[in-house]
Amino acid sequence: MKIVFLLFSSILSVAAFAQQVTQSEALNLAQKFMSAKANKSIQLKTVSYETKGISHMYFFTDEANTSFVVIAGEKITSPVIAYSTESGLDEVLPAPVADYFLGTEAKLVQAKNNAYVPDKSVEEEWESIAANGKLPVYLKSAVTPLLSTTWNQDCYYNDSVPEHASGPCGHCYAGCVATAMGQVLKYHNYPSVGVGYNVYGTGAYSHIRADFDQASYNWAAMPNSINTYNEPVAQLLFHLGVSVNMGYAFDGSGANSSDAAAAMRDHFSYSDYLFYAEKDMFPESIWLQVVVNDLKSRRPIYYSGYGTGGGHAFVCDGIDNSNKMHINWGWGGSANGYFTFSNLGGFTDGQGAIFGVEPETGDIEYCVPSAVYTAATDTIEDGSGVNRYGNNTNCSWTIQPPGAGLIYIHFTKLALDQDMDVAYVYNGTSTADPLVKSVTGFDLPQEILVWGPSAYVVFQSDAMLRADGFEFYYTSSLVGIEDAWNEGKITVFPNPADDRMNIEIDPLILPAIERIELISLNGQIVTVVENPVQSQCIEVGALNAGTYGLRFTGAGDSFFSFVEIQ
Repeated sequence: MKIVFLLFSSILSVAAFAQQVTQSEALNLAQKFMSAKANKSIQLKTVSYETKGISHMYFFTDEANTSFVVIAGEKITSPVIAYSTESGLDEVLPAPVADYFLGTEAKLVQAKNNAYVPDKSVEEEWESIAANGKLPVYLKSAVTPLLSTTWNQDCYYNDSVPEHASGPCGHCYAGCVATAMGQVLKYHNYPSVGVGYNVYGTGAYSHIRADFDQASYNWAAMPNSINTYNEPVAQLLFHLGVSVNMGYAFDGSGANSSDAAAAMRDHFSYSDYLFYAEKDMFPESIWLQVVVNDLKSRRPIYYSGYGTGGGHAFVCDGIDNSNKMHINWGWGGSANGYFTFSNLGGFTDGQGAIFGVEPETGDIEYCVPSAVYTAATDTIEDGSGVNRYGNNTNCSWTIQPPGAGLIYIHFTKLALDQDMDVAYVYNGTSTADPLVKSVTGFDLPQEILVWGPSAYVVFQSDAMLRADGFEFYYTSSLVGIEDAWNEGKITVFPNPADDRMNIEIDPLILPAIERIELISLNGQIVTVVENPVQSQCIEVGALNAGTYGLRFTGAGDSFFSFVEIQ
């Protein structure tokens, strides 16, 4: 559906509404933002469209129309609604892009009419972009766009779908569902052959059939874009359309996104744990976390949204540091860029996505179920190498360098499905020992310190989404108790002591201390504590005032310090 817009160019009155943004203010912010992105001064111009009721956003492109930015006209949402450094804005916006902005417009109007009060983060975004042209960083490591394809659904892409004299190049549209599916499958270059077949009828076409198991999908012959006949691309998009019972028509072909999930699993041998979900079923933060997990696991996401122009399917294949999602609209690259899908951004009606789309593999456990390491330093990984680790993995590594007082664990690679797949680090040799750290997600943790003589690492994955796994190296030191004292893991109070001296010992190093001795300056041991507890109390009221020595002893390790008794 083609929708044409006119952006009102009149300056909005701040007096009318305190949170409104004028066009000159928006232009200033837009130029700051895009100049910061390009690391050089960028001059922008306002884009004008025929009116379609869009009055709460400002659209700007660079002079050559190779990039764009959209600034909110109200300070009730993120200042940057969308931006791109790879595409300008055409005079006629692609249908899904038009519906996206119409949906955002409707949400902004509703929020304004209801006196919506944004959270603190929105205010901080406006302050940040005004100060330095940048949005706050919410995500430590962004995911740059995964797709290299800029496919479409019209001429040449639709060569194998049913014919229609009024359609592009004499055929119906291939369908946005098929194009979105096709770009995701092309990213994986999988499968080489499909499974089964499907036959159905729709509208004027009573018999449509595709034999997936007889096809040979020639991925190497599918380029990033086409402007002439290409049988491998056309065949793929037709087969994908048939797999979802595509309703073919000359003015737009449609299918259900939930059917796309089933088709990828059943007819194209994708993972049995992929699933279709709707955004309104999840809290905003959880939805965003699942999106980030998939993208960081190098899985482009089939995404869908509904607006006044109907349903649309496209691909989310990246995310920036400020949680703007990179969208490939499946419109030949037109308007591809970063868009706000949280808070007040996005389609008016339901958004949905298919998560966990990757080639099917068995439940392979790449790592050795149980291994023991005794070298002073070594490297340990989950064992999957260039593959993603297997589902239902349960492996463990015991690190026991002889005489180790301290074991330092440094993660150098980390990609685990957030909160679902976890590496647990224990101080000991089993899961019954104290847990030091749970490691999950994609952000490398700081160095993990485990007090000797051993560390126990357990990796467990569930039956759902997978990622690239982890790698860490460890080092060990023969020194332990003195480092614990210096790092505040052992504290003595009060000092000077009167009636009682309290010794607090970190539970992680408690196993390393077997004996505590209080010694007078003439060398007499006045108090001995065997196998001390975490909160150890020593009675000193009967002792003479003065300086005493306090000695901690463990297996092959000891430390001595002075304390005062008054």
